[in-house]
Amino acid sequence: MALAKNRLSLLTVGSVRIILVISLLMTFFSWQKASALTATDMSWSWTYDGERGLQVVMVLGNTWTNSASTIAIVVDGTAAETITAPAAGVIIAEKVEGITTAPTTVLLNIFDGNGALLDATDEVQAAGDLVPAALGWTSQAQGNKSLIQVVLPASGLPTNVAAVEVYPNFTAGDSPKKTTKKSQGGDLPTGVVIDILVTGLIAPATSYRVQFLDNSGHLLTFSEGTSANSSVVSSTTTRIPVVVESSSSNIAVPIATATPVPAVAPSLPGTGDYTLGSGMIGALMIIGSLIILMGGTYVFTNRRTE
Repeated sequence: MALAKNRLSLLTVGSVRIILVISLLMTFFSWQKASALTATDMSWSWTYDGERGLQVVMVLGNTWTNSASTIAIVVDGTAAETITAPAAGVIIAEKVEGITTAPTTVLLNIFDGNGALLDATDEVQAAGDLVPAALGWTSQAQGNKSLIQVVLPASGLPTNVAAVEVYPNFTAGDSPKKTTKKSQGGDLPTGVVIDILVTGLIAPATSYRVQFLDNSGHLLTFSEGTSANSSVVSSTTTRIPVVVESSSSNIAVPIATATPVPAVAPSLPGTGDYTLGSGMIGALMIIGSLIILMGGTYVFTNRRTE
């Protein structure tokens, strides 16, 4: 009897262990699946700079936008802001209000329409997807100078780019070392190489953060590293040089040159016509002739009298 009880106890313990192992395996594979979905179907990153504070840039794929309703942005363990989930494939940038110092951790929680948690992200994912394929930039460093070459896309962002900010050797909280925009305002040209020269660096730059802003100064997207889609730049031949050694540079818009109108020569009077003022000249000639005639008569009369 005791032996049977021991066997039953061992069987029970073994069954429990098997169930636990299976549960752990199922949990692990579910987590792997969710992580894989998030990594391949969602891209996001965040930036904290001295000009605009904390901003989160993201783009969701069809997997999440079919079911996602809201996204909560959690900063250093505290829910800071909740936004509506963006449409599939649309890059959005959200400024998180009330954050005055550079955060240590930023994560996103994705909820469905019933408030159920679909997934949580605890690290930046596929940040390269935040840069459209037609947007390219490269960098060159020489001593304490850097040349950033940018080609802006005609589409792929929520709106056109009006300014480009460059942060060499970026650290959270930095302000841009160089901002390039049109002196008259408005959108920067697309499909051409824009040269941005950055000078006066304390140390040679080994990496850059390049931020792209709209006409209102709002962040559209950003990119980090030494280049992105470099083939776009190398295949573009039209250039706009901007080589101004200051903290900001403006691209002057060429002013259209007016078409010169040939001067029209004044027409001369025809043969036998009177020119302007010829009546007065004729009158003076007649008066002069009369004076001469009268003077001659006076002299002739005086001689006869003598």
